[in-house]
Amino acid sequence: MKIALRYGLIYIGINILWSLMMYVTGMNRSGLAWIFNSIAMLIPVLCITLAVKEYKSTIGQGFMSFSEVFKYGLVITLIGGIGISAYLLLYTGYIDPGFNDYVLNQQIEGLQEAGMSDEQIELSVESFEKYSTPFYTFTFGVLGSLFVGSILSLIMAAVLKKPNPDGIFADTNKLS
Repeated sequence: MKIALRYGLIYIGINILWSLMMYVTGMNRSGLAWIFNSIAMLIPVLCITLAVKEYKSTIGQGFMSFSEVFKYGLVITLIGGIGISAYLLLYTGYIDPGFNDYVLNQQIEGLQEAGMSDEQIELSVESFEKYSTPFYTFTFGVLGSLFVGSILSLIMAAVLKKPNPDGIFADTNKLS
């Protein structure tokens, strides 16, 4: 699990650097921010792939089962989710304290363009404010990373697994 821990920390580091690069360049408040946020979704894929490659070349002697890949992916994304959620609190509290207001204003503009009534917009604003507290930000960040991490880990496990042919269930005909 040391490999998964290391790549979970690498995942956090790359995400923080990516976020700071977007902040410094102003891309986090541009119309293209969604593109850069989508690119950031490749970071856990890269970290899981590198962790599996390292595991296979060292501990696994060239092999890694579906369940091992899944477990590593889940650990990496959980560690990443915890670290990135903590960083997000720091980011919105100290680095870019106006970011939540920016997101709220973008949401209001979108709702107005969609033709929603003032009452509906007011309810949406109240909901946004309720769920943008540090507790909810951190909790939903971790839960969201677990959800996405589970799906991503299942996909990665299906693609990257390489079961050991000499494993315990490799040839059931020998047991008969």
